[in-house]
Amino acid sequence: KHFKDLVQFMVDLAIEKNLAEESRSQALSFLMQCVKYRRLKIQGIKDMGEQLTTKSMQIVAEMSEDDDEDEITPARSALGLLDLLASSLPPRQVIVPLLRVLPEYVNSDNPSYRKAGILALGMSVEGAPDFIATQLSEIMPVVLRLLHDPDINVRQASLHGVTRLADELAGDM
Repeated sequence: KHFKDLVQFMVDLAIEKNLAEESRSQALSFLMQCVKYRRLKIQGIKDMGEQLTTKSMQIVAEMSEDDDEDEITPARSALGLLDLLASSLPPRQVIVPLLRVLPEYVNSDNPSYRKAGILALGMSVEGAPDFIATQLSEIMPVVLRLLHDPDINVRQASLHGVTRLADELAGDM
């Protein structure tokens, strides 16, 4: 009966930058478990998929250049949550909100936001390849532009995004 409140509490913990990284990562881990084992409950909570997607993207934007890929950080955990959301929930609850906020990320003056946008897209493609294939005409110009970004970290993230798109959408690419 209190599931929605508990999930909301964990979302609030996860996005709170003043908390210890370990606490935020634990909150994100809890959210991943909720999506994995209580998928239908999460799906049934109005706008929860969208909220989890957009908040995860905010957290991914915190990723620093010196983050180790093997280290558990809130940003890395948020990428894992995005991957799980895309494969567990319908595209209208994850991919549609992601594509709706993607322009503000990839057009940001802050390279961390541009990087977060392309990383989020790349992580989500595996979970909804058919839906993303229908959106390639809008996505590819953005991806190609980010491959020429002045920031090397954004270019690197774009290469990873192209790789994931190509792996999942080989026929469409």
